[in-house]
Amino acid sequence: MHAAALTVRTPRGFRELARAGGASADGATVDLRYHGECVGRLTVGAAGLDEDDRAVLELLAARLAPVIRDAGLCEGLRAGRERVVAGREDERRRLRRELHDGLGPVLATIRLNVETAGSLLPPEARVPRQMLDAARVGAEHGLREVRRLADGLRPPDVDEHGLPEALRRLAARFSGAHVSADVPDTVPSLSAACEAAVYRVAEEALTQAVRHAGASTAELRMVAGAEEVVVEVTDDGTGTAAVRGVEELAEEVGGRVEVRGLVVRVVLPVRVGC
Repeated sequence: MHAAALTVRTPRGFRELARAGGASADGATVDLRYHGECVGRLTVGAAGLDEDDRAVLELLAARLAPVIRDAGLCEGLRAGRERVVAGREDERRRLRRELHDGLGPVLATIRLNVETAGSLLPPEARVPRQMLDAARVGAEHGLREVRRLADGLRPPDVDEHGLPEALRRLAARFSGAHVSADVPDTVPSLSAACEAAVYRVAEEALTQAVRHAGASTAELRMVAGAEEVVVEVTDDGTGTAAVRGVEELAEEVGGRVEVRGLVVRVVLPVRVGC
């Protein structure tokens, strides 16, 4: 036997779970069936399999099928979660735009009109002036709340300045350490979920490095490709063990985290929930 591969059936098609050896043009493929449903495939790269070999493969497939079926269910749950996250971020971006560009300017106009009306009142008109002052204060409070809600939906710098500039501004906000950002000036079109995940992952990783690992220097690096975005944070702190928050943010959109010494490397899909 030269090679073997194990695949699981997911809502997006078959996905390889494990492989031993290189690719082989010849060999045998056995469907893994659980209660009559194909849940995966076992491919063995070996020529000239006889009936006994086939029987062994069928026996192995029967034992593997329940395990692969559970793996397929996990894949389905993960895919469903990614679709929910993608829909949530798309809706958050839409709501933030409406609050920022719609309701916010309306409240700002009301405040300006109230201030203008107050300036036209004679000095002896105390009661109307008090009413207009109360209306102005209410409009200012409403405007602050709209801005707070809008900024809480998504990282405001991402929508206002674009992801590259938002990451540079993020690095510049950390005090007490030298944090540099190596990011391209432009990136491909990213989904709303990917943009938010890149920013939040970078923010969490830098926070862990500077404020919890005691790093005096840190570097944020981002590389965006056609299918994946890679975010790396390198620091000179005491370690990178506290990365659970980064892992949770990455897993939410189908990404993965790799820790290599003092480097936290996060790989995120460009399209989330597709």
